[in-house]
Amino acid sequence: MNDLTPGEVGIIKGLLRRGRHTQQQIVAFFTHPRRTIHANLIGHIKDGSAFANIPPADAQACERYIQAWYSNRGVACVAGGALSPRAPLGPFQFSFAYTFHPVGQGLFTSGWFTRAHKRPFRWVYDCGTSNSQALLTSAMDGLQSESVGTRNGRAKIDLVAISHFDADHVSGLLALLNRFDIGILLLPYLTPWQRLKIALREDASARSDLLACLIAPTAFLLSRDGEGSIDRILLVPSGEGPAAPPPELPLDVDPEPFDDDGPLPPPLYKSHEPQLEPEDGEGGDFDPAAVGMGGDEGLAHPTVRILPPGATITIGRYWEFVPYNDGNRAPNDPPAFVQDATAAAQRLRTGKSHKVREAALRDLKKIYKKHFGGTSEDKNIISLFLYSGPIGPVSLIAHSEWGQPPDEGGSTPPSPWRGWPDRFGQLFTGDGYLDDPVRLQAFIQFYGPSRIERGGCFQVMHHGSRHNWFKGVAQAISPQFSLFSSNPGRKVWHHPDQVVVDDFSGFCPRQIDKKHAWRFAGVFVA
Repeated sequence: MNDLTPGEVGIIKGLLRRGRHTQQQIVAFFTHPRRTIHANLIGHIKDGSAFANIPPADAQACERYIQAWYSNRGVACVAGGALSPRAPLGPFQFSFAYTFHPVGQGLFTSGWFTRAHKRPFRWVYDCGTSNSQALLTSAMDGLQSESVGTRNGRAKIDLVAISHFDADHVSGLLALLNRFDIGILLLPYLTPWQRLKIALREDASARSDLLACLIAPTAFLLSRDGEGSIDRILLVPSGEGPAAPPPELPLDVDPEPFDDDGPLPPPLYKSHEPQLEPEDGEGGDFDPAAVGMGGDEGLAHPTVRILPPGATITIGRYWEFVPYNDGNRAPNDPPAFVQDATAAAQRLRTGKSHKVREAALRDLKKIYKKHFGGTSEDKNIISLFLYSGPIGPVSLIAHSEWGQPPDEGGSTPPSPWRGWPDRFGQLFTGDGYLDDPVRLQAFIQFYGPSRIERGGCFQVMHHGSRHNWFKGVAQAISPQFSLFSSNPGRKVWHHPDQVVVDDFSGFCPRQIDKKHAWRFAGVFVA
């Protein structure tokens, strides 16, 4: 029956008894080019209707088998301990890669996943730096060379997520829009006053694109979208909503046609409630705080949607993106600041000359300094978290890591996969805060233990700043890799802080800066 040896049947029974692997994963462990094992056979072995006379292998034998299988990076163990290469990618096998680009003090990450004979689904999280913009240009050149062109000849990125509007996370967004078609642009919703405070903290000039974008983000981006390159803008508001619903498990059979070079299924938006949309003709922000500052008229555009908290974006039954906006935990806008700033904010928005707008901006900076003492007021900044990872029972069968270690004088630190076949999802945090147990618990509760456990590639908050962290975060997340995107030699911030690096020292910390990138790639079965 399927050429299983007694030793292999014993290993299967031992794995089933331990309960650490799904039946689909066990199928992958024992399938190779000359043999296909079906899930129903594993079921028969489990219920005792097949091979009832063969005892289960002990834990040590099972562990040796699994370690041998993983250590050969996609090479399957077969009868007698011999090794045979796995079959080429098939309908239930996928490949993926993540890249953290070398942009210094900032963040620019990209990724893709695909099934055999399908065009890759590509995404980007943040696109900015406070160092030279040439770093972003170089990274985009590489990204463009890898991407598949659309009908108009431009390369396409299927999803772009921006965590927040600080320059070191968004300075390359317009260049990205000029070079790529964008399927979904995912943004955090900010109240007008929150956006204004970011502009003042960033010292944006009256003529700058940054200020124009912060005054009315969707209206500004749509006005610059001359080529019609953005299919959809999705805004993620903060709020005490439900946790993200669990992902749907894949079916046992794949009903989709297996067309060469065809696209993966289009993204679907899933949530606990219908999508929220501005009513026709209303436009403007839905938040009462818009009064006095002015709303974002782009919200009424048909390409713009507002997702409720807990919404997910799924690609077929294969991959999901789950945004989380924890801005509801930021302090409310002080009424005194709003009262003092209203008149100047109106002049800034509606002034018919640059002279009037520049004067209004100077007044607003004085008002900001009066109320916030010239500090950054970091806790008022919303950062959009994002989980990206596979859906359902999966098993990593091959992986590779590329990048420069933090210590240039040493060898690349080992990156064992620690026996976890499904911990290769990504958790992006931008400049978000996990600085106390309440925030951390809310974060874990929103995503649920399964996504937290799968988030093996963890982007450490705010370039590794100690102000966005508290001791114990690393242990609570326990990632496979801890990724610090910063410029350690910078004279101002010196990110990452050593106490944060120390906290993540047991979780394969990797430094990404002006010179050093990091890339992780793999193949998994689902």
